[in-house]
Amino acid sequence: MKLGRLFLAVLHLANGQSESESTENEVFINEDGQPIGIRCTFEDGWCPGFYNQRVKDPGSHYTDWTVGRGQGDSPVTGPDVDHTLGTESGHYLHLKAQGVRFLAKGELISMNFKLDYSTYCVGMWYHMMGKHAFSLNIFTSIPRDTRKSAQQVLKASGAKSRNKTNWLYIQNEITVPHFADRFANFTIHGVRGLSYSSDIAIDDFFFLPGPCPVLTTTKTPPQTTMPSFVPTTKPTLSPTTTTTEDPTEKREFMPFLTGKVLNCNVNGSMESYLSTLSVCCGGKVLRRSSGSKCCNGVQYFNRKQDCCDNQVINTAEKTCCGGVITEKVAGEICCGGEKRPESKNEKCCGDKVFFDPTANGCCGGETFDRAIHYCCGQTLVDLTDEETVCCGSGHKGQVLDTRKKGCCNENSYELYAYSCCAETFVYDKREERCDQETGVIRKTNVNRQPNIIFGDKHWLF
Repeated sequence: MKLGRLFLAVLHLANGQSESESTENEVFINEDGQPIGIRCTFEDGWCPGFYNQRVKDPGSHYTDWTVGRGQGDSPVTGPDVDHTLGTESGHYLHLKAQGVRFLAKGELISMNFKLDYSTYCVGMWYHMMGKHAFSLNIFTSIPRDTRKSAQQVLKASGAKSRNKTNWLYIQNEITVPHFADRFANFTIHGVRGLSYSSDIAIDDFFFLPGPCPVLTTTKTPPQTTMPSFVPTTKPTLSPTTTTTEDPTEKREFMPFLTGKVLNCNVNGSMESYLSTLSVCCGGKVLRRSSGSKCCNGVQYFNRKQDCCDNQVINTAEKTCCGGVITEKVAGEICCGGEKRPESKNEKCCGDKVFFDPTANGCCGGETFDRAIHYCCGQTLVDLTDEETVCCGSGHKGQVLDTRKKGCCNENSYELYAYSCCAETFVYDKREERCDQETGVIRKTNVNRQPNIIFGDKHWLF
């Protein structure tokens, strides 16, 4: 850890390092030796003066923030690298979701800072990847008005990170009111989501005197220097504008889901992403919350929409008939450009051909004989195939090889490492135990060694 005088401090946000390329935690002090700012990279351990707090609050559950390094325990959540160094050997602050309860809280309290200046900037890099990534908040004891309750200054929610190396930047400028106490601290508050696919990590946290840098369209914020004292004339505390979605809305309960790692051509370079969290559309990796399908660079939901002639249409009003956008007419069905009276014994398959649904089905745009096959998702499966099962229903169905994978509450999992608890939750049998009667999952003290990374790594027993 370094102690630096104010006039020596220079913040370089673009790579999380100071002008001297230091990767150490730094506490900035005034001429009286009092802390007025901090920058934490976690490369030399715990952030000075920070500690985990567990409040005795009935009905609440708490967990601890820890200093992590490299890949965590799960292939579907948490970072593979830190932000400061961008390597597996770099360190970051980690709130693990595995082995703790839904809505368990991690509260980290900072040291007290002397408020010698009228304006401060607080910011950090964070990583939130996982089906059920929930919420990350930072509160300060600097009041917004005469009330002394903690005020929220930063907020992030939901699965924001596209992959295991995608760190995101967040900042907020704070103006200190004239009536504020001369000392203030911060609380970093993380909440565990519905499943253990909800890790949270932060890196390069800072609280420094002066205004925040003006963000540009580049991936990283510009360089800024420590300011001189400017008196405050209008005491206000800028509210955060970083949240865009409440993760509890528009999300179905899926306790565990191992997505495929796919690649997207973004400006000529391949960028990896998890299929359960993102979609490649228009040369960008976009969140599935805005649509799981892509039509000529536009996201859409295939339950109520379709792609026809490179345009997204509302299937309640229009249909795609022979590749042409056609207005729906009551009592009429259109297929392959041909219109017929609507009938219970006649359906359209893939806008190609009419078929009798009593004996045949439609799967992936092709008709099939129900006496020979069944449809799983968009894949035909032979009825006599005893080594294959369908996990899930409708378009979410997945074809599984029962020798390698299992199905639990419509979620697929690898048999070598996971199992199903009370027919509801997938759990890691290498370090967890399940009570099949109650559905309670408990963590065990099992050490394991990494072998190959998800996509190119898995965990050995």
